[in-house]
Amino acid sequence: MENKTLKYSSHLMAFILLILILSHLIITEKPSTTGSDPAVYVSWIQNHENILNKGKITSERIHKILPVGIVLYSLKLLDQPLSIANIHLFFEILDLLFIIMASYTCYFISNHLNISSRGRWLLFVAIFFNYGIMKYYMSVSILTDIMGYTIITLLVYFYIKNKTLALWITTVIGTFCWAPLMYAGLILMAFPRLKYPLKQVIPSFKLLTIPVALICGLIFLDIIKLTLGQSKELNLNLVLSGLSTLLYISFSSKELFRHEYFLKNSWSILYSYRKSILLSGITFITIKVFIIYISHPGGFALFDFFEQVLVDRSLVKPFGYFIDHVQFYGPLLILTVLLWRSISQITHQYGVGLIFFFLFSILFSLNTESRHSVHSFPILAIFTVKALENLKLRPYFYWIIMALGLFYSQIWWGYGSIRFIGKEIDPIISALPSMGRYGWIPFLFPPIPYMVQSSMIIFLGILFYFMIRQSRART
Repeated sequence: MENKTLKYSSHLMAFILLILILSHLIITEKPSTTGSDPAVYVSWIQNHENILNKGKITSERIHKILPVGIVLYSLKLLDQPLSIANIHLFFEILDLLFIIMASYTCYFISNHLNISSRGRWLLFVAIFFNYGIMKYYMSVSILTDIMGYTIITLLVYFYIKNKTLALWITTVIGTFCWAPLMYAGLILMAFPRLKYPLKQVIPSFKLLTIPVALICGLIFLDIIKLTLGQSKELNLNLVLSGLSTLLYISFSSKELFRHEYFLKNSWSILYSYRKSILLSGITFITIKVFIIYISHPGGFALFDFFEQVLVDRSLVKPFGYFIDHVQFYGPLLILTVLLWRSISQITHQYGVGLIFFFLFSILFSLNTESRHSVHSFPILAIFTVKALENLKLRPYFYWIIMALGLFYSQIWWGYGSIRFIGKEIDPIISALPSMGRYGWIPFLFPPIPYMVQSSMIIFLGILFYFMIRQSRART
């Protein structure tokens, strides 16, 4: 009976998403193609004759070619003109299909984690009723981000189910939809889930976490040194931002690697996964050779991207990236921080691959352009809800989180109605914390919104902390 109820709830959730997004397609005005990504994709479609000629697409942009190709050939198959309006419409339909797919994939992962019906509704609101989905992506539809949002749930589902072939196929497909999916998929492929769980978490601090945190810290401090050398001055905001990022990396990595498995020699870990690491390496080389053949150099390589994130964007304001993510994805991320140790313990049950995936996600989260973490949030949300359920909280706590999530999403003001950077925005919205629209620009955080948003997060963090503490004392 309970399984039927959960299945009915999943269909109801998908139906709600379908109605909301279809109403957006029918009622709202078509957004413009302002912005570099939408303009490029429209150009590709309208000038598709030479799109696959060598030298026409950069090695960065090639990672987003598949959704553009689906829209292009769908229009050609239906004999529709390649107008901007049609391109918008077909991208929106593609987004709709992927969002519905994500809702069902989250349902299957929730089944595996034994998440209750109440937890699934909280997860539904957190993943789909946030500012990113209901405001940003409904306005800027000509993007491939939604594909990353969905495909990462498929990758993790196939990982926890030990579906190696499906994981490999999904990684290859994801590579040409959203660039970080290639690295996320290769990590999960290289370290597949073991048939037996890792040993239980050791509660004491283990020595291996020290070099992990130290390496991250040294890399970051070296980049600060380079930055200070260029600016020729010691900026207090820069130093505080650097220290906060060092604390962020140290805390999160320490909890992830707080496990007996990592006390073994690193070579023994590599040896135990030698076949899967070889398969992942061959896949990586093959993909890279193919990309080099059909594109020309341009855009960010992975390590160049991390360097830009650490230098330009993680140093905007202390914990500025986290504040921006809460604005973009909702207040559930505050619970992610408070429950990070419990989340790490749950992650340990699913093997090294998921641990390294979370570490990869942490590094990406240093970017204040929150859409670049779109491949991480759904999985963080799922495991946060799972950790939350272990606390046996009272129902009203779930209602509070869902209500706050809807408030942060600004859906009550209508969705799909934002304006682009540099243009006038709705007066009521502009009076509210709105860093998610422009906070990613390096060193341009307005002081008042930053103070307002950080104060709200601190207040909610304290509130959640005492509610969780009360629940733990009761149980």
